[in-house]
Amino acid sequence: MSKKLIVGILAGVAGFITFIGVVFMVLTLTGSISLLKNSITITSESYEKEYDGEGIDVNRYDVLGKLYEGDRVSIEFYDTSCNVGTYTTYFEAKILNKDDKDVTESYNITKNYGTVTITKRELTLRVKSEEEEYDGKELKATDYEIVEGKGSLAEGDILDVTLTGSIKEIGEAKASLVYAIYSMKNGEKINVTSNYKVLAEDGILTKSAIPLTIKSDGASYEYDGKYHSVDTYTTPKLKVSEDDTDSTHTEHLALGDTISYTSLTNEKNVGNYSNDYEVVILDSLGNDVTKNYAITMLYGEISILRRDIIVASENIEKEYDDETYVAQGNSNYTLDGTLADGDLLKVNFTQVATQAGSYDNTFYTAIYNAEGENVSNNYNAKNIFGTITIKPRLIEISTKSDDKVYDGTELKNTSDPEVSISTPLLIGHTLYAVFNGSIVNAGEIQNYCSITIKNAQGRDVTRNYQITLNLGTLTIYKRELTLRASSYSKAEDGNPIVSNSWYIVNGNMADYEYLDVTVTPEFPLSTVGTVRNILTYQIVNKDGQILTQAQNNYDIKVLNGILSIYEAQNKPVYLAPKDVYSKYVDDETTITPTEIIGFDYYASLGYSIEYVLTGTQTGIGTSVSSIIKDSIRIKDNSNVDVTAQFTIDDDHLFTGLLQIYEKEITIITPSLTEEYNGLAHSTILAPTISGADNLVIDYEVVGSQKNVGTSMNEIKINGVYDITDTEHLNNIMDHYYIHITLGTLKISQKAITVSTSSVTSSIQTESYISGAIDETTLDLCDNHHIEQSIVTLDYVGSKQNAITIIILDENGEDVTYNYDITYNYGTLSLTN
Repeated sequence: MSKKLIVGILAGVAGFITFIGVVFMVLTLTGSISLLKNSITITSESYEKEYDGEGIDVNRYDVLGKLYEGDRVSIEFYDTSCNVGTYTTYFEAKILNKDDKDVTESYNITKNYGTVTITKRELTLRVKSEEEEYDGKELKATDYEIVEGKGSLAEGDILDVTLTGSIKEIGEAKASLVYAIYSMKNGEKINVTSNYKVLAEDGILTKSAIPLTIKSDGASYEYDGKYHSVDTYTTPKLKVSEDDTDSTHTEHLALGDTISYTSLTNEKNVGNYSNDYEVVILDSLGNDVTKNYAITMLYGEISILRRDIIVASENIEKEYDDETYVAQGNSNYTLDGTLADGDLLKVNFTQVATQAGSYDNTFYTAIYNAEGENVSNNYNAKNIFGTITIKPRLIEISTKSDDKVYDGTELKNTSDPEVSISTPLLIGHTLYAVFNGSIVNAGEIQNYCSITIKNAQGRDVTRNYQITLNLGTLTIYKRELTLRASSYSKAEDGNPIVSNSWYIVNGNMADYEYLDVTVTPEFPLSTVGTVRNILTYQIVNKDGQILTQAQNNYDIKVLNGILSIYEAQNKPVYLAPKDVYSKYVDDETTITPTEIIGFDYYASLGYSIEYVLTGTQTGIGTSVSSIIKDSIRIKDNSNVDVTAQFTIDDDHLFTGLLQIYEKEITIITPSLTEEYNGLAHSTILAPTISGADNLVIDYEVVGSQKNVGTSMNEIKINGVYDITDTEHLNNIMDHYYIHITLGTLKISQKAITVSTSSVTSSIQTESYISGAIDETTLDLCDNHHIEQSIVTLDYVGSKQNAITIIILDENGEDVTYNYDITYNYGTLSLTN
């Protein structure tokens, strides 16, 4: 049998058994065979482990190969460290049989050495955090812990820990630890700290502040110019002793601590002030430990209240003197109440009064202390305004009376009025009278005049005089006139008796007015008897147009004539030259009588008459014409002189009228309506002139209107000249009746809006407020300016900012009435 086969059989029956901690091999052979050296390989295991305070694991090796039956391997490792590191696992190997006899020589043994790596053992240590309220003592770390789940000590190892960190004041401090780890094997203390990977976690030591509530007290004072502070305090929640059982007393001081206070508020002026203060808390050693308290600081209120005073301006009364009045000095006000010691009241009067009227005696106040500081806000000063009354000067004016008989022309008395002055005009003041009364037709009106008084600067000061007007009268009496209808008689001839003639017994007509007379019998008469010869009339102009108004300007007495028919005897006849009227042409214009009236009836019967007329009128004027009685010859239709059959005497002969009247020129001045602009207005439009052909009229339109109102657009006629009279040497104005119709000049008020400001403020910052008008916002005429009253408010509340204005022109004349002023008032408001 070969050797290989023997080995193979032996291998087949070999048993390989491994026990923990001991490795051995028993090789059992059955039968009686020769033992050959067997080859085995022993390999120590390479591995890694965490430090556990123990050495290598002796059971960690492998045997490769076969042992004879009953043999076993005995391994003895060389000593290796249990500390962290990497080590080769050297060992010695023996083969023992079942009798523990060393049979190593029967084997070829190969040894392979492995390595063991011991790693650091992880361990987490944590200082336990601690917290407490400030008590003046140190807080130190007292404990630590091995954090569960983050490592542990190896069996038999112990920790040696020193804790560090402390805190006394409020806040946080770190609590750390210093450690060492020891092994106590074999009774020997060996430092094995390096075998551990230790994570040391710091703890936190916390001192919290003690809560403490402190409140400063408050107080109220009336302003007196002195500084005020309140240095008392309360701690409403602080325990008063260890035995204090009041449930609201929840706060305390650390043992031995004391509180001191310092007031920071010291005020003298009006207002509400927080009573600020500082707190210092000291421990028993005098150290400032204030920061260790969580102090809730409550503040009382120090109130300095306004001091009440009433300032009232005096009532002033004076007569107008054209001087500007402003109240001044202490005598013009009274003070109700007292000022703080050392304070001084200054009263500034603001009302400026010149014109007659009543004004608030306005002012504003300011109060200063001894250092010159304005302390007005420390007073509740109520201002009461007195009244400034400027009384107008009294003046009485009487206008004169005048009268005349109606003549178709204007009656206007412009004589200086009689002035009775109980209070004389001021020096430099002048009175101007403008007469507005005029009358043309019969009747009576007051002789009204408008009065203007101006001072030395030309300013209208009329409003400052109380004027009593005693008005005279302008009277035009009716023009008296007696008209007579002619009387006539004739011998009965079977024909009706008629006589249309008439004459003026007394009086005459006004220029350019004429009578249109009708004379008729009261009833027809043709037999012997009498009848009234009735005269009726109308007043007409030269063109025969009836002048209705003129009828009322005459007191005309009418004497009716008598017409009679008698039995045929002498024939009465009433004769007169026919009136002749002619319009003026030139100075050579001449008229004479040319025919008679009163013979028409006899002429109709075939009679004729011869006569001689006398009378001449050259140039403008009126004269009479007459019939020379002895020149009268009456002939019948046979041309036989029958003059003796007629009654012809002075009672039957009348005069006629010769009149050359002025040529009429009509002038109409234009009218103008404008809004007031501070300028005098006159029209530049030429008047309308008619009836002036080939004439030149020298005229001036002198009407002018500056202020609001209406006046006539007056015209002044200087002369009338022939168009050929280029040098105006021969004024022929008296040859013309110039009829003037005046237009009007009307000035209406200028509309402006005055808006006063609204002002709101606090009486804490301003003792009074006032509002004014910005003159630049007003649509005034050029060079006009305003004087404005001042409205002030010096108490808590509101009122209308009812400023009024006077508008003055460049000469200082009051022209307010020329404006239609709309006021939009703002509001003055003072709050606390």
